[in-house]
Amino acid sequence: MVEQGVGVRCDMSVIDRLLGNKLWVLIPLLLSACSTGSRTTQFSKDSAITDSPNVNQTTAQPTITLLEADRLLTSLEQDPLSADAPARRMVLTAWVVASPEVGELVPDDKYVGDIFSSDHPYSSELFMQYMFGIALAQAKKSDSSERSAHIEAGIRSMLAAYKSLVAADESLRDRFLDELDRFRQLGKLASYIESVNGQRRH
Repeated sequence: MVEQGVGVRCDMSVIDRLLGNKLWVLIPLLLSACSTGSRTTQFSKDSAITDSPNVNQTTAQPTITLLEADRLLTSLEQDPLSADAPARRMVLTAWVVASPEVGELVPDDKYVGDIFSSDHPYSSELFMQYMFGIALAQAKKSDSSERSAHIEAGIRSMLAAYKSLVAADESLRDRFLDELDRFRQLGKLASYIESVNGQRRH
């Protein structure tokens, strides 16, 4: 079991073993989560796979169902810094790779205010939550025309995790994420996403 805040060795072989036509976009996140110079929780192949009974240790392929992936995502929203959160992220990463319902993921952070490159101590965890939320939405609705809905699902999942972080430590509050959550409360996330899309077209 991995303890939050403990610098556990990140085995690079897990990245090599999980490389695929979808996972490549998650590699920067996995590398960042293994960074020794931040408060971002680190994780290893041994802790993530061996401690997770639903993952085949030889192939690192998931045997979890869509419902189980949904439950894992919810658990990370509710407690993003739990002792087994890094292992849960690895299980979800393996699921993303193996799931035929998940399309190619593009790590476009224009919708989330460059949170991944920000100085927030848990930016990697938040951005991974965003990507996992998109992946789960894709698996539930595979139609590519639903891209904006997928993005919104990713934002909602990230904001849920962010609110849990702030509830535990007020110093983790972020002005942009607070504003984004205000859009959510007002039911304006879809309009926000469309406005960002419009800015990009110009």
